[in-house]
Amino acid sequence: MKGILMRQIAITKYGGADVLNIEDVPDISPEEDDDVIVEVKSAGVNFADTLMRVGFYPEAPPVPFVPGYECSGVVREVGSGVKKVKSGDRVFCLTKFGSYATLSRAKENKTFMLPENFSFQKGAAIPINYLTAWMALNECARIRENEHILIHSCAGGVGLAAVQIAKDKKCVLYGTVGSDEKCSYIRSVGVEHPINYRKQDFVDEIKKINAEGVDVVLDSVGFEYLKKDREILKQGGKVITYGLSGIKIGEAKNIISKWLKMRKNYLINPISLIFKNHGFIGLNLLPMWDKNEFFMDAMEKILEKIKKGVFDPVISKEFSFEDVAKAHGFIEGRKNIGKVILNIE
Repeated sequence: MKGILMRQIAITKYGGADVLNIEDVPDISPEEDDDVIVEVKSAGVNFADTLMRVGFYPEAPPVPFVPGYECSGVVREVGSGVKKVKSGDRVFCLTKFGSYATLSRAKENKTFMLPENFSFQKGAAIPINYLTAWMALNECARIRENEHILIHSCAGGVGLAAVQIAKDKKCVLYGTVGSDEKCSYIRSVGVEHPINYRKQDFVDEIKKINAEGVDVVLDSVGFEYLKKDREILKQGGKVITYGLSGIKIGEAKNIISKWLKMRKNYLINPISLIFKNHGFIGLNLLPMWDKNEFFMDAMEKILEKIKKGVFDPVISKEFSFEDVAKAHGFIEGRKNIGKVILNIE
């Protein structure tokens, strides 16, 4: 098969969605013993992909590079040391970039068998969303049954994964979203207290519902939300912050000045943390890439729940390979309820 051209979507310069270029390049093969080459069928599209496209993502490689953290497909070829999967297996995997392509190179320990009767689209919706939500709630916050949890961006991919994880622990949920349609949806999947942040102040609403507040806040927004989160935290509560979806892509270049102007709102007085027993924890999966025991243990537990039907990825919309710019625009427009998927074939 070598010599055949594969296709990939590359970011060759920073900018709007029009900088996503489809290219024909020589196909790839294993470079190391634990490499797995996957014929990609579907790839997950994440808000982080839009940030790296505009140059506001420190962990991204320098341009040009191929974005994408996750995909699903069929194993084409494996390195000499690979034992877990073989050619022809249906898999999903985590990739350290490079999944926006017809072929992607993954590591054996980041490649997992697709659950039986699972579509490639749902497979591509598992890794980032569920690992992030699992790590935030079960490892960082260590949630317990019947706790009260606020999930910002509740209708997004991570948000809905977090809903499923928290409901499995019988927690009481509050969720912020940007439309009445999304409020109705998250209520239908078990969020007792949906809040439309465009119409309601979440601090005021939660205080009306429960003056004591919440045990955990899962915050993907950042900025002024980080200050407001503490206003509704119970004694001993925790804020888990894992994103900056409060960024408007067109304003990304001015983000440093925004932080400087508003820094007084984000400085945390350690004395107040002590008196209220509050905890602030940041979460980013990428620096944990080499902690294989975490990925393997967490994914094993997630897959067990998926096979039992407890967890089920929600697909918002699917886009073709050629419509990748529309996929980015869909996420940037905050239109998704669940995961956005790029269908490669």
